Amino acid sequence: MYVLIWSFDDSDKRFVLKSDRYFLGRPDYQDLEKLGGDFSSLDVLIFNPEDYSEKEFTGFRSLVVSRRHALFYKRRNGNRVELVIRDHGSRGTGSKNGTLVNEKTLPKGGEAVVREGDTIRLSTLGPIFLIGVQREEQTEISLSADVPVEVPTQIAQRLVEKNVALDHFRVGNRSFVVVRGAGTVDLGRDLLVNIVNESLDKKILKVILHTKAELIRVKDSIREGREEDAKYSLEALKELLKSGFYKHFFEKIGAENLIDDIYNEVIKLIDHGVPIDSIANKVEIYIRALENLERIIL
Repeated sequence: MYVLIWSFDDSDKRFVLKSDRYFLGRPDYQDLEKLGGDFSSLDVLIFNPEDYSEKEFTGFRSLVVSRRHALFYKRRNGNRVELVIRDHGSRGTGSKNGTLVNEKTLPKGGEAVVREGDTIRLSTLGPIFLIGVQREEQTEISLSADVPVEVPTQIAQRLVEKNVALDHFRVGNRSFVVVRGAGTVDLGRDLLVNIVNESLDKKILKVILHTKAELIRVKDSIREGREEDAKYSLEALKELLKSGFYKHFFEKIGAENLIDDIYNEVIKLIDHGVPIDSIANKVEIYIRALENLERIIL
């Protein structure tokens, strides 16, 4: 069975997707009636519309998520059962702020198959959700080796404690970790991490997508007048770009000048108090440059 994992208040939350269909988001008014209460003050709710006794509140009070933001459903593909996520929205035509799978935004109303180790985010500013698999009462996840990835806080801490992490940093309530390619690591009964060594192209693509996603978060915050959120996203981006791992992958495709330019612009804003709207146009230029790199890799 698939498991959805996220962090809240420095602890990991888990929800086992036992049924064939779940919505992730705020319930709509019809749902509220069936659920038997007023949950409108809660921002995120995982619920099966056909079994309202199974519900889990995440408690992300400050996060604004559209109603029925995303839909998880299981489908059979030959002998395998796949987990699919759809960018749903309240009317089933797509969410307002997008659903991201592994930092890549789904088309409006689009869907993707998700697997163990994949990440889900509701809007560019939403929390990270990690897909795990429940086997014999033990939750297992897979992570890419040698590439900085965002993971729930407690998972990152355990990777550090077990000396699996090559690098680890935290920005606000977000935790990033780089893991070494060491096969399967036993982290105790509740979590087993299978570290996947992917091709160089896949690693480079993940780095590009993550960098682009952080820049989009900055752009969205500037556009909506949320200066503190923009600076918060820039701080996370600075830590990522500071990583020698990121520079290594950009050098592999001859794009080290681009990563240096982005990093220097970020430093200028954070350390020298440059007005935040002054880099809005440059952010757009950098996003387009990263999209061009993405097309080259693909």
